[in-house]
Amino acid sequence: MTMWDLSIKRGERGGGAPPPRITTNQAGRRLLTGVVLVLLFMLSPTVAVAADSWTATAPAVVYGIATNADGSLVVSGRRDNMVVAYDASGQEVWSFATQGTVYDVSVSSDGQRIAVASEDRHVYLLDGDGKELWNYRGAQTFLSVSITGDGAFVAAGSEDRTVSLFDSSGALKWQYTAGDHVTQVAIYGGKKGYRVVAGSRDSRVALLGSDGKALWQTTLNYTVRGLSVTSNGATVVAGDNRSTLYLLDGASGAITWQAALGSPVNAVGVSKDGQTIVAGSDKGEFAVFDAKGDKTSSTQVGGSFNDLALNGDASFAVIANNQQVAVYPRNSDGSFAAPKQASKLWTYIGIAVAIVAVIVLIGFLFGLRKRPDGDRVWHGFVREKRTLAHDVWKSRVSYLFLLPTITLLLVFNYYPAISGIIHAFTVWTPGIETKWVGLDEFRELSHNRYFWTGIGNLLILIGTGFLKLLIPLIIAEMVFHLRNSKVQYAFRTLFVLQIIVPGVVGILLWVNVYDPNIGLANQVLRSIGLGNYTRFWLGDSSTAIWSIVFMGFPWVSAFALLIFYGGLISIPGELFDAAALDGASTLRRIINVDLPLLLGQIRLLLILTFIAMVQEFSAVFLTTGGGPGSSTYVPSLELYYQAVRFNNFGMASAIGAVLFLVILGGTIINLRYVKSSVEYST
Repeated sequence: MTMWDLSIKRGERGGGAPPPRITTNQAGRRLLTGVVLVLLFMLSPTVAVAADSWTATAPAVVYGIATNADGSLVVSGRRDNMVVAYDASGQEVWSFATQGTVYDVSVSSDGQRIAVASEDRHVYLLDGDGKELWNYRGAQTFLSVSITGDGAFVAAGSEDRTVSLFDSSGALKWQYTAGDHVTQVAIYGGKKGYRVVAGSRDSRVALLGSDGKALWQTTLNYTVRGLSVTSNGATVVAGDNRSTLYLLDGASGAITWQAALGSPVNAVGVSKDGQTIVAGSDKGEFAVFDAKGDKTSSTQVGGSFNDLALNGDASFAVIANNQQVAVYPRNSDGSFAAPKQASKLWTYIGIAVAIVAVIVLIGFLFGLRKRPDGDRVWHGFVREKRTLAHDVWKSRVSYLFLLPTITLLLVFNYYPAISGIIHAFTVWTPGIETKWVGLDEFRELSHNRYFWTGIGNLLILIGTGFLKLLIPLIIAEMVFHLRNSKVQYAFRTLFVLQIIVPGVVGILLWVNVYDPNIGLANQVLRSIGLGNYTRFWLGDSSTAIWSIVFMGFPWVSAFALLIFYGGLISIPGELFDAAALDGASTLRRIINVDLPLLLGQIRLLLILTFIAMVQEFSAVFLTTGGGPGSSTYVPSLELYYQAVRFNNFGMASAIGAVLFLVILGGTIINLRYVKSSVEYST
């Protein structure tokens, strides 16, 4: 008799209704459910923040963050070209759209002036309601911006190595030329006097006077990533691209102290009195230091810091953390209340599933061997391996000479490709961090607006690339049917001679053709009385991608021409004679004789064109850089930006893996469905 039976018997003797019987399976399921619920509770993300803190999730990465003195206005700049403002409770109050990624924002003390630095090469000044007051277009992308507390002056740093200073009306007062990209600027003072602190990619920090000349210059260890200054200019705080936080003397530029955070210091802030210094690292460490350089608190939060700022009395910090805007209030002990790291439950589950799948596969293979048919396959495979080993040993000298080439291919071709696919499943900073995250990068990629915009543009490039193959085919037919061999040779050489011109030179020539002021395109339109059709061809989102498509006109590719011409001269002359005897016209002969026998060449060029278009990068990068806005983005450009500009090598690897699968699939489809006449006959 089981324990359950005894329990029921006792219930009957007591005169009460017997308890419901619970089977072993039900008990097991309830126990398992309880364990899962407990685990979910333990692993679920929790947030320990004060009552006046808030967070807002954005649809794109947030690069810039700023607040006014009392914290009643928080302004963020995002990758989706948006400037978004929030009130003290975290409610969105207004937004402003630019034509490119917003890299930095800055707010005056009263919140009535907002300066914006954008990828579209503009600096904008907005009022407290998000209305544009003025804008200035520069030669290159603006990476950073800062405004004085009274809103009287705006300083901006650009990729063209300049620091630009504007007054409240938008007039350019002066420009200072640095040694490299100006990655950070900070301005203090106001109408009665001001100073600008600038940090550049070549690791230098400089203090600029009101005349635009350098008063002092200090060299850090690496690229300046974060920069902040007290309201009186006595203290300058900087973070570099390696792991170091610096405190500089505002009068001389001397380094007072430095501290290591363990990863790139992307964002820094300092209170007005210089007694509180905060820093956010690429690994998500939020550290607080005092004026002496002692770390008073350190909190680990999820995701990388992109920017941060303190309000006037340093009672709270505003944070740009990946796709999140957050306000962290200051605790009584001087630390800031920040959320804890998110749960890694799904990462663990993914690893566990992969391990179980491998175990099941191994068990299946060994189990298959126990079956009669599986045992035959196993022994046949072993015999084949023995035969292969015997053949290799007989030709060992040949394989020995092939070994250096195979080794170089493995090291420089196959290893990078395999490494890229593996790192697509990680958060990867080379030499610093490699963390397995499963499918997280692909999940984030599925929400990347720039990637999907690039897919649309990629389809345009692939379609037009295929159509452009018609031109070299026509030229090859014309050259092939010239009667005079010397004239044929001359034209063939003339069409192929263009291949000696480097591709980059050709692209830059077309940039000059599209120049809105002196470019050939607009000059021709003006000369024939069509001046109203002139455009800023590469700067207009409606024409930019088609301008790139038109580049290289009349699209006589020397490589494609030689492939088609080689195919034509390999066709037996008897077929042309037979077509002439049958009375076939030139067009009918091309359709019924030439094209079927050129399908092998057509297939090759379709494959190569498809691969080249999927990997297209140089033309877009050298002409528009993906702009204006995102109108000319392609996946390869997004891969480059993720790796080089955003230091997100895991996401770049994920994009590379997706492009690899696209190219592989397209190549297989091409090989499967485009067959030459020889293949059809067999």
